[in-house]
Amino acid sequence: MRVTSAIAAFAPWRTVLREIVWATATGLVSLVAAAVTLGINATTLGQRWQTNIADDQAQHYLVAKAITDVPLLGPNDRMGFPTFQNLFFAPNYDPASAMFMIFESLFTHNGVLILNIYHLLGFFTVAFAGYFFFTALRVRRFIAIVFALVFALAPYHFQRVSFGHGFVANYWAVALVGILLLMVAGPKTNPFQGWIDTAETRGMRAWRRWLPIITLTLLVSLSLSYYFVFAAIILATVIAARVVITLVEREKLRTLLWPFVTVAALVLFVGVQLAILSLDFGDRYAQYFGERSAGESEVHAGKITTLVLPWVGTGFSSLGAITQRYLDGTTVSIYAEPPGTPIVAAGAMILIVIFILVRLMYSRTTVPPTALGRFIMDDRASVLAMAFLWGLLFYTVSGLGAIFSFVVSPEIRAWVRMSIVLIALALGFLAVLIDRVLTPLKFAVPVVAFLAIIAVVDQLGGVRTAIDLQPTDDADLRAFVSDAEQLLDDDCGVVQLPLHAYPAAGPVGIMSDYNQALPYILATDNSLRWSYGAVVGSISGDYWENVTTPAAFEAKIADSGACAIEVDTFAYPDDPTAWRDLVETVADPDDPAIVSTDADNRYLLFTVDPR
Repeated sequence: MRVTSAIAAFAPWRTVLREIVWATATGLVSLVAAAVTLGINATTLGQRWQTNIADDQAQHYLVAKAITDVPLLGPNDRMGFPTFQNLFFAPNYDPASAMFMIFESLFTHNGVLILNIYHLLGFFTVAFAGYFFFTALRVRRFIAIVFALVFALAPYHFQRVSFGHGFVANYWAVALVGILLLMVAGPKTNPFQGWIDTAETRGMRAWRRWLPIITLTLLVSLSLSYYFVFAAIILATVIAARVVITLVEREKLRTLLWPFVTVAALVLFVGVQLAILSLDFGDRYAQYFGERSAGESEVHAGKITTLVLPWVGTGFSSLGAITQRYLDGTTVSIYAEPPGTPIVAAGAMILIVIFILVRLMYSRTTVPPTALGRFIMDDRASVLAMAFLWGLLFYTVSGLGAIFSFVVSPEIRAWVRMSIVLIALALGFLAVLIDRVLTPLKFAVPVVAFLAIIAVVDQLGGVRTAIDLQPTDDADLRAFVSDAEQLLDDDCGVVQLPLHAYPAAGPVGIMSDYNQALPYILATDNSLRWSYGAVVGSISGDYWENVTTPAAFEAKIADSGACAIEVDTFAYPDDPTAWRDLVETVADPDDPAIVSTDADNRYLLFTVDPR
């Protein structure tokens, strides 16, 4: 009897273990497919990826490198000389990503390698989480696996890697938002309801009720701010709909308890995080990105046109050409990121619109006799379609996202990123449709296989053409920094010209924004202190502010105790005397101690006259 009870108690955990194995296998397939598609190998994994837009990529390498020096992302005195850099104030990373990269730093101090591995493993984590979202929809396993791969290998993912948006690219939290959506929609869609109902005691039922709520909301709250804001928007809408239905049907209000608890838990965890980030710790006095305006939400919102058109890197080149012609001719929202919709998801979005129109006209209340009729009445499909429509209203130009920006906060400005939520909802809808209508395997398997072939050609076929990682070993700059470390004493302060604010201050000349972080990122022994990187809006960030005259520069150099000046000549393509006038106050501008060996002799290092 005891043996039988033990086996029965172990059975659910054996099921969980089996699902974890399937999810892991799905993640590995996604990782390998991404690596092969992007041309990543052992060599390129250790090189700096410049991609199409190098600015943000350098910023993310900076975060990865800083984690190796300051594990908790506190004050980092290797940057922001003569004070420090404090990335804790800069919400350009999410806590979950920071914790993972802290784990990576236990094995290597190479910030470039840490971020590249993080990029690549993002394909694994998204597919892993995506598998659980699609299984939560209670579709057959082979359908869940294929759709999880379509989700993880979406053009959205490759494009964010190309833009250098490493933390935006790792959108595993969107899959968890899908599961939370099913939980708050009601017992019929809650994937944990059967597990809860089979509990033998009230205490066990309570434990099974709380565990998914706390686990999922905590994980989502630790993800990128865009994704937990999108989560709150989608979940609040579902609850609002449930409140109306409850009042209309005169159901008991206590049925709304757990949905409210779920959203409340998410808000609580997010609130605690934001409260901690709002502390000044004696240094910060202004909000990061406080200069964002509400009007930017329309500049960076999405369009339905690009949402349903193929991406420009699709393997169906003739279809991609149509999209490119549209992009070349449009003048609306031209600076917004592309939504990155797979063709399979775009088709599902069209089906959702048809589904909503049919439901508005469909008056039958009994269960229909046909599979298609039962799908039209399916609670999962209804919830996904409703959430999709609501998310679409925030995604689009001059939509609810603009109102949110004007009324609540302009910080979430790139509403086009809602596209990945819409993609997840659309794929979930299509997965339910196939599973519900094509019940016999002889119909379901060929259809899913056909969609998989379309996905492979569309999502992987043209990636190498559309996205070039441009890996570089930075040999010249690495040698320059290494020579500086050997020449200068430990803890020497190196003042970097131009005096450039951090973050998001924009390019100077032909020097990209964040480019001055590269000497620190590529440093061999971290023995030097670099002036770039103190956060704007903090006391530390004010030291070099408004130092525009040679006399002021000379005074600051003397006050700081700096021992060297590094000049990026790319910042002065039209007026090289601008840096010479400053350097001349403390060193001989015609006698650099080190000159980089690249063809342009881009970087110069001058030692400060000890007098």
